[in-house]
Amino acid sequence: MTRDTLNDPSTRSWRDIPQPVVPRAMSREGKLRLVMASLRFTAAFGIAAVSIWGGWLVLASARENTRAIPAAAKAVPMKAPELRTDGVLDQAWLVQTLAIPAKTSLLELDLDKLRTRLLAEPQIATATLTKHFPDRLIVTIAERSPVVEAQLDGQRRTRGDRGRRLGLSVEPR
Repeated sequence: MTRDTLNDPSTRSWRDIPQPVVPRAMSREGKLRLVMASLRFTAAFGIAAVSIWGGWLVLASARENTRAIPAAAKAVPMKAPELRTDGVLDQAWLVQTLAIPAKTSLLELDLDKLRTRLLAEPQIATATLTKHFPDRLIVTIAERSPVVEAQLDGQRRTRGDRGRRLGLSVEPR
């Protein structure tokens, strides 16, 4: 009879040899690769989470109304403004010129408008307004030195250049 080569029992391989030692499931290099891949995934996830959180904070702060003044800050009324000058103008003049309403808080003041009011006076050369929280406004002014002294109706007046413009008799200093 002829033998069929197709029905031959399969040939044995080295895997069929019984091995008394259980082989390791993974080598050291394989474990290291697995740990490094896990670390990369964790780092990428952490960076993505921090980026999303930071973006959310930026959007939340952009939506917030930063012009709104807290109620506690509005509750502190401002004291009378303090004047620091190198000339003859006094505290009463400052209060009258600034005309700040009573019980106004320091945060409600518009320093540019107040400075414009001060600089409208020709005697003032420079004006600096400084807020000292919670309730002090310090006004520092530098006055112009008088050019002439004029007498009008028996009163002696000292002003910069105004006497000449008004046509007053002037005495040299």
